[in-house]
Amino acid sequence: MPHQKVYFVTGANRGIGLQIVTQLSANSSNIVYGTARDLASAADLKKLASSHSNFKPLEADVVKPETIKNAADVVAKEHGYVDVLIANAGIAECYSPIKDVSLDELSRHWEVNAKGSVITYQAIRPLVVKSQEKKIVFISSVAGSIAGYFPLPNPAYGSSKAALNYIIRSIAAESKDEGLKVLALHPGMVTSDMGNFGLTKVDITGMDIVLLTPKESATAVIEQIEKFEETDKFLGYDGTTALW
Repeated sequence: MPHQKVYFVTGANRGIGLQIVTQLSANSSNIVYGTARDLASAADLKKLASSHSNFKPLEADVVKPETIKNAADVVAKEHGYVDVLIANAGIAECYSPIKDVSLDELSRHWEVNAKGSVITYQAIRPLVVKSQEKKIVFISSVAGSIAGYFPLPNPAYGSSKAALNYIIRSIAAESKDEGLKVLALHPGMVTSDMGNFGLTKVDITGMDIVLLTPKESATAVIEQIEKFEETDKFLGYDGTTALW
């Protein structure tokens, strides 16, 4: 029997995440798990599951370790491994400059985007180690780049992604001997609910920014995930190298 590639995707109920699980599930040889914080209201995920037997939605919140652990236990019981972890869950809801930013908003962005990624990694890592592909992909952003700093008024989001990028590099360094391939991936400026909200807050006129639909971004993201074989990389959706 041919190897079934198992994917685990967080934040799968909307935007890029929903498109990623939809496109991955279109290949019947893939096994795809996608998480949502509240499955009861995740109508699109339930619809996808009803039409694709190779897709399974799981309820999990990346800031609640026990929920991610429970999801990991389901996958462990059903398949025993995860070839590709795609840590996609994230928020971008604050566009205040540092002088005005709410400390609660800072904490919330760090909690979800940085700490939530650590919680996800710790829970799913043992399953990735047991797989053939051994790929761990974090959906990051050039908004978190320090060397390539982009002057957008979103320090809560940007600083949380900068923290995530450090975490990603640390994971790559400490897991080389186990053969894990770790990738930070910038999905582009996407016209998802999250991206469209940002566009109401930031004027990108004159900036060299290409707008992508969630479908276009997910297609490009999946292509980069399938292609990459080296660890400790930060790539854009188009395969260009991004600056840490």
